[in-house]
Amino acid sequence: MAARALIRGRISAGGLCGGALWLLALLQCAAATGASGTRVAIRVQPERWPHVRCSTLVTDAAGVPISGLAKEDFSVSEDGRAITEFRVLPFRLTQEKMAVALVIDRSGSMQGKPFAKAREAAANFASRLAETDVLAVVTFGGRSRTEGPLTTDKGAALAILDQAQSRGRTALYDAVRRAITSLSHYSADQKAVIALTDGHDNASRATSEQCADTANSAGVVLYSIGLGRSVNEKALRAMADRSGGSFFAVASPTDLTAVYQQIAGQIRNRYEIAYTSPHKSVQGPWVTVRISVKDSDGLAAAQAQYLAIGGTATGVAEQGGLGVGGYAALALVVVNLTLIGLVVRRRIVVSGPEPSGKPSRCPKCGSQSVARIAYGLPARDHVYDEDVILGGCVVGDHCRDWACKDCAHTWGLGIQQRLRKLREDHR
Repeated sequence: MAARALIRGRISAGGLCGGALWLLALLQCAAATGASGTRVAIRVQPERWPHVRCSTLVTDAAGVPISGLAKEDFSVSEDGRAITEFRVLPFRLTQEKMAVALVIDRSGSMQGKPFAKAREAAANFASRLAETDVLAVVTFGGRSRTEGPLTTDKGAALAILDQAQSRGRTALYDAVRRAITSLSHYSADQKAVIALTDGHDNASRATSEQCADTANSAGVVLYSIGLGRSVNEKALRAMADRSGGSFFAVASPTDLTAVYQQIAGQIRNRYEIAYTSPHKSVQGPWVTVRISVKDSDGLAAAQAQYLAIGGTATGVAEQGGLGVGGYAALALVVVNLTLIGLVVRRRIVVSGPEPSGKPSRCPKCGSQSVARIAYGLPARDHVYDEDVILGGCVVGDHCRDWACKDCAHTWGLGIQQRLRKLREDHR
């Protein structure tokens, strides 16, 4: 019990660097709905700042993509400043390469017709991909398993589904993170994970929030499908929305093919909105982008933030400086690494117990599936108990002590408070 009261481990140098890179790469996606039900979802791609690209999805109330929109149908702003010079180009005209990972539930409840229809829907979806697009399949029961690498041979990627056996529990979130990882190292203009499940996650170490965060940092859009009434719709919807994707509730396995066709339409019918940032130097480093779409019944809009660093739009960059935003971002990284270094010196991974010990139930949904959140990258020989999930390498105010594996709610004093106490003790 004493050993479990405070988790001990080592944070490697790779963990520190990984945390810094994760912070610098972090993107936030958002979606909003107008009065008519029109929905806008955007993903900001600022890798070549001050040149910014926004992958934008516009759908009607039924989730059907709205095509045929032109520049005059959109309005764009950055930090409240209107952008008048921007380009709008449908994704299907960009000839960009796409990478997709299909995450398919093979737990015991999917046995029989549900899994057969899932295979059929996956094959139909694969047939709609271009020859140059790549596909991978990840299945999961109590554990996730990547069935094969990303490949342009869609038949080879799907062949393993004919041999998969439906059994075990439901480790959805672990499978989604595995799929995101398989896409993160692949060079493609559009990356998407489509996750299908018919039940609550009851076996993952990851949470839905961690899946969304990982997807955002990897530039991956998540689409989630809930089959039947036993799914955690709230968590699935939030996971998809936060990554710029969509959630689909499906009543019957026979409807899966139509849903996968709809997702294919959403992926192919996104718009690329590109512009040059009006900021001469970034005052932030966070910049807020807002994209609105006008229709007959009102205005639908969505906004997202991006982290702009590494240069400026004018002569400051020519002098070799980072600019205000660059130095602000660098300072943020240094502060986090300093705090983590303080933890390393104490040789602990902060997320120790609350005074009352481990909670028996989630305060939000009442579930007993409670796990401790541990932060930092452990050494290779370090093994956590099954009631521990990893919270990442970056220390921030969002970090908490406990997580519910069913509803993804997190709570507790928070790692930031513990780090402040360590810093005060160090003085």
